[in-house]
Amino acid sequence: MASAKLFYFDGRGRAELIRMVLTACGVKYSETCMSSKEQFLELRPSLLFGQLPLLEIDNVKIVQTNAIVRHLARTHKLDGKDEKEKTLIDQYYEGSRDFLASFMGAGFMVALEKVAEHAKPALLNSDCNFKITYCKVLKENGSSGYLVGSTMTLADLSLLEVVLMAGDYYGEAAFDSYPELKKFKETQSKLNFYNDYFHNIRKPMNSHEYVTKVKEVLSMK
Repeated sequence: MASAKLFYFDGRGRAELIRMVLTACGVKYSETCMSSKEQFLELRPSLLFGQLPLLEIDNVKIVQTNAIVRHLARTHKLDGKDEKEKTLIDQYYEGSRDFLASFMGAGFMVALEKVAEHAKPALLNSDCNFKITYCKVLKENGSSGYLVGSTMTLADLSLLEVVLMAGDYYGEAAFDSYPELKKFKETQSKLNFYNDYFHNIRKPMNSHEYVTKVKEVLSMK
């Protein structure tokens, strides 16, 4: 029996990290995907800010992706063992979220075929190259293959979402010159949750049909 309920659309968006964290935590959950304007309007009064995603868990209704995944991280010990680790995890988590923002919603602003081109400057920005920065962090943390400490944290899961997505858009060759990131992905892929998440739970890249459906449900033009 599911112990949590996730409400979103049938795509990645702002719920994909939630799905990954739920899977990594071993939390069984059911998912309701919005398929009509009427369904969303019926749910909307229970949404604090009128927005999805929504996770019902532990007798609490939580909205906002960051609040949801941080709740899961705290309750499943993915948030660090002391204040220093907690701060580093927050820092690396926010950094990967900033990069992801380059993709988030891009499919609704530009043609899907141009999403990779739209977000490419964030991947290659010479002032703060995303790949170089995270390679440095991984290297400084030693040979564990994790960003903080020697076990998986929320920061790792957030970075993994970005690495997987960048691989979708730019191919695995995008990381050929970044051994620390390649090792990071290899480390994560050996964890118990990974195969189930990657093969059974992870949503596909946005399609024109998906974008059209979301716009229809949210009355977007």
